[in-house]
Amino acid sequence: MRRKPTAQHFEMGRVEENVERFSFASTPHRHDCFFFMLVTRGSGIHKIDTIEYNVKPFATYLMLPGQVHGWSFSKDIAGYYIYFTLEFYNSYARERHIEKFPYLRVYTPDTYVQFDPVKDAHLPAMLEAMYDEFTQKRVGWDDILRNCLDILLILITRKSTSATTIKGTTTTVNHIRKLQILIEEHFTKLKLPSEYAKLMNMTPKHLNALCKGALNKTFTDLIQERLLLEAKRYLVYTDKSIKQISKILGFNDLSYFMRFFKKHMNQTPDQFRKSVTYVKSLREEGVL
Repeated sequence: MRRKPTAQHFEMGRVEENVERFSFASTPHRHDCFFFMLVTRGSGIHKIDTIEYNVKPFATYLMLPGQVHGWSFSKDIAGYYIYFTLEFYNSYARERHIEKFPYLRVYTPDTYVQFDPVKDAHLPAMLEAMYDEFTQKRVGWDDILRNCLDILLILITRKSTSATTIKGTTTTVNHIRKLQILIEEHFTKLKLPSEYAKLMNMTPKHLNALCKGALNKTFTDLIQERLLLEAKRYLVYTDKSIKQISKILGFNDLSYFMRFFKKHMNQTPDQFRKSVTYVKSLREEGVL
């Protein structure tokens, strides 16, 4: 299931007032927008892609469009959630665009950040003020929300473990962002450096040098990371066969997909799927 924000491209609410509305969230699903949550009270598990995070006060979760997640909360859960689109954030006149935030990358977003309940005690008040602006919709409410959202993203950047920026000039950053978007759009069909170099009007050599200098990774690393992430999503969250997943990801040769997965995960796709299912069953039985 995919969740979209409202027509204004921004939606906000209190978690405790929408628990019943979010009953679908125990089942893994995707969003077509950015999703932010700050927990102020309660506990539980929040699973994003294939990683489980403990839910505790002042934990924040900021997800990119397309990420898969699901959660299980305690009855006393409380906090704030925000859905927003790229268009909502970038439509306000400013020099900084959302793509400049280092943790908001297509491949390895820093999804979970833990704030300090004492040092960051102002956060709930700030979010409550944002909620008031959203519900009352006074003159300039959307501009106020964009600026408050900007502050939130900056604060998360300070706490983020991946807060190092892309190395290089503004032109380099723009090239990398463009490449990331292209990979996100075409990774199941286009996998060669030459194919993306053509789309970016540069040589494959220049493209590889760009990736190495800005991210300390080769272009092949980026493509393989994205394919591996999607393979794990399908293995964990669907019952599609290995052959079906291989075909969806653009591997014409099943044996090649099997070798690719085992090389990076040290286990076959079937072993990976079974290991995840086994751990889940142990948790459900209370063993773990």
